[in-house]
Amino acid sequence: MNKYKIVPFFLMTSVCFFSCTGYVDKTPLQYRYYNGFNSRMVTSKDKDEILSRLYNMLSLGKSPFVPIKAFSKSNTVISIDSLIYSPDKTGIVALIITKTSRNSIENGSLVKVVYDGNYLFVKKDSLLPYYKIYDYSSINFVNFSSYFELKETLREYCFGRRATEDPYSNNEPRYNMDDIRFWKGDQFRKIYSDTSYIK
Repeated sequence: MNKYKIVPFFLMTSVCFFSCTGYVDKTPLQYRYYNGFNSRMVTSKDKDEILSRLYNMLSLGKSPFVPIKAFSKSNTVISIDSLIYSPDKTGIVALIITKTSRNSIENGSLVKVVYDGNYLFVKKDSLLPYYKIYDYSSINFVNFSSYFELKETLREYCFGRRATEDPYSNNEPRYNMDDIRFWKGDQFRKIYSDTSYIK
């Protein structure tokens, strides 16, 4: 069993425990949206640009790379597992997995490798800076011992468990990320109106 943290907009709450044995709420077929992208060239460029900015966030100690003492360029490797695109391809959700060696923090020379995962919102804009990454992360999965286990847990949450959470605000439902309604709600408008994005 691994831990995850639920982090509502601009507010971090308590650490909870997560198990893959719970129920899922899959997206109804009439709302299901294939949100991949069929251009490898564009996807590769997006990944490179976003990854560069993620390492900048790591250097600045921005969420989700906190606390600073647990993350540094010398002990952290950031991977973009997937990019999920909005219908107009200007909105992106990046599924992020970090591999961290915590030997300098725990038990002296004992090396402990852990994997953490979360997702971040990205906006592609025609104005500079072209990519805007928002340091709001609604959930962090932490202290996994396996990349694959974390990948499956993160995907299960994004595509099957997100809709089981409490409403976002004003009783707006939360939707899974393969739900076309996910990209049209108040949550995106509020996030994209934030001026504290990472360039």
